[in-house]
Amino acid sequence: MALVAGAVGCEPVLLLGSDRAALAADGGLADGPSPTDTREDTTPPDRPQDTTSPDTTLPDTTAPDTSRADTTAPDTVTADTRPDSTPSDAPRVPAGVIVEVRLGGRFGCGRRSDGSVWCWGANDRGQLGDGTTMDRPTPAPVEGVAGAVGLTAGASHACAWRMDGSLWCWGANAQGQLGDGSTSDQPRPVASRFTGVTLAVAGGRHTCVLGAGGLRCVGDGARGQLGHGMRAPSTTPVAVAVGFVPTALGLGEAHTCAAIATQAPRCWGANDRGQLGDGTTMDRSAPVAVEDVPGATALALGANFACAATSSGLACWGANDRGQLGDGSTMDRPRAVGSLPRVVELSAGDSHGCALQDDMNLLCVGDNRQGQLGVGDRMDRGRYVRSPSFPRTIFTSVRAGGGSSCALLGGGTLWCWGRNGNGELADGTTTDRDMPTLVWR
Repeated sequence: MALVAGAVGCEPVLLLGSDRAALAADGGLADGPSPTDTREDTTPPDRPQDTTSPDTTLPDTTAPDTSRADTTAPDTVTADTRPDSTPSDAPRVPAGVIVEVRLGGRFGCGRRSDGSVWCWGANDRGQLGDGTTMDRPTPAPVEGVAGAVGLTAGASHACAWRMDGSLWCWGANAQGQLGDGSTSDQPRPVASRFTGVTLAVAGGRHTCVLGAGGLRCVGDGARGQLGHGMRAPSTTPVAVAVGFVPTALGLGEAHTCAAIATQAPRCWGANDRGQLGDGTTMDRSAPVAVEDVPGATALALGANFACAATSSGLACWGANDRGQLGDGSTMDRPRAVGSLPRVVELSAGDSHGCALQDDMNLLCVGDNRQGQLGVGDRMDRGRYVRSPSFPRTIFTSVRAGGGSSCALLGGGTLWCWGRNGNGELADGTTTDRDMPTLVWR
């Protein structure tokens, strides 16, 4: 939900501040315990798997300023209390390594270096793309998708695009979100009507694409989330006029945002929680400017909130009932508040978010009822908390989606934690995890 986030997933890339800023001491930043490999031995025998700025945060324009807690990482990591990043009992990938991971509402998908796509978790709407509607606690190959260069996952649908600019989608389609002109769910990939695709983002029940014809969206439009001035669904792509060519896109449950570094982001759709950031709670069927955010290089949208990477740090707005905005409160914010400096990547789930800082600190905030913050407990956090470190490696990406989170490490290992009722952690079980669990290497 790189540039995108769905209500259920995010694809962020951002480059921010040079020095460490403090975060508030009350409920502030704290080290999490070490991750453990609690994965059951259910490895399928033949299934392969696949930029700098001031150190100040955006001021909170709607609440008194508070101090920030220290985000400094420990100087040392004790190897015998941290897992090796490539433990010997991790499932091995026979061919190709995982290069991209996206998390949907209750499922996830990964793209391997060979261009194949594998999905796992809930499959009631065919969102795993394997031709069935059977849940999978371990990855299964998506049928008919080869040569994929990009991937996105929404609430219950997913899409992949190829070098030729074609877009292939599968899963839930009641609102036409697959873009194939129908409203029938598709358990196997179907060709959408988008062409020249360079970026696609899946949301709750809509999909937006940058490609031939500029920015266009398809699917559910009841809250104005398609951005074409109407509040109605469309099974064919409709054009969105945002006033610039976006470099970042984000989709939530029923809202959409687009951004560029030199102008305020534009958002449209549902706004009952202030998730459009325009200072109101009125739904919008056409783009409006986000207040107090002069530009953004990346976006991450949760179900009813949004975050942007700015030149002065991470700025967030919208729903905050689980503390997901990271400002230490649980008050919804219709205008942006600052939360975290020096972020290089961010992602959002339904009601939680995760971010990487420039020193490879992995931080999460918000809803933790299923352990999605990865700190060994089930307590919500209103300030970013440091998740466990992994020695002798670097993070390639962090992903949040629904009620779970995953981190892809530089060596190609994938660790996940949080909600797992449908097998969305891909560890072969349906047990929630409040600590990172090794999925693949």
